[in-house]
Amino acid sequence: MNLKFDPNGLIPAIVQDAASKRVLMMAWMNEQSIRMTIEKGMMCYWSRSRKKFWQKGETSGHIQRVREILYDCDQDTLLIKVDQTGLPAAPIGNEVEDGPANLWLRCHAAGGVVAAPLLGTRGVLVPQAGSSGYEARGTWQGLELRLHLRLAATEAAWCWHLQVENLAQQAQTIDLVHVQDIGLASYGAIRLNEHYVSHYLDLSPLDHPRHGCVLAARQNLAVDGRHPWTVIGSLRHGTAFATEKEMAELLTQVTVSGQHSGVDFLLFEPKSPTPRA
Repeated sequence: MNLKFDPNGLIPAIVQDAASKRVLMMAWMNEQSIRMTIEKGMMCYWSRSRKKFWQKGETSGHIQRVREILYDCDQDTLLIKVDQTGLPAAPIGNEVEDGPANLWLRCHAAGGVVAAPLLGTRGVLVPQAGSSGYEARGTWQGLELRLHLRLAATEAAWCWHLQVENLAQQAQTIDLVHVQDIGLASYGAIRLNEHYVSHYLDLSPLDHPRHGCVLAARQNLAVDGRHPWTVIGSLRHGTAFATEKEMAELLTQVTVSGQHSGVDFLLFEPKSPTPRA
């Protein structure tokens, strides 16, 4: 193949997951890195900032095995299909990204409370291919975690289901925090101005005799003459609800980073998984 390189001898390479067809990343290659990739069967790139070759996975272990190398009609861009092990290749934005809406797991230890997001590019879980919906798995703080997103068959409802197995020798106290920046509007309106539509809500925490604290939310801005509403709670037992101001003390206790403006929290009941024998 007669590829066309730029004046610096480089060509852009778009890397795609061979199975899911999802674009993983874009990086630069030169003639030698292409030759090394073909010889080793694993992706090797050229770093423009460090002025050196680098192989994906040489530090993280998340290697990319080459399945197919293609190029466009102008022969100035590569499309490379790979099988990648481990975490996502680069931060990729989507509806479940590094925004305020997330599921957080907190672990109460002798030295204090630590917390980690389960979803997004900073999440501790890795998405897995599943036949029954979204699924993600991973380990954190000696806990083996398996997260499922379940959609109701007949109702406009969905449920996050987290399975936890304690791999440590001692019992651990954990709780699950559902963080949701609610925006009840049309999809287009939310994507256009999420912060605007999320400010016009009525929030009413309610006490359910069986499921504990549940949060009812209603949109004050009419959408097609109607006022969308939703209810958020736990199928087991929700412990508490709080706005960002009321959760300030909680956030100072945990090792998390980032801004949490306009966020509402629903804190689920702490559980102590049984240690593995």
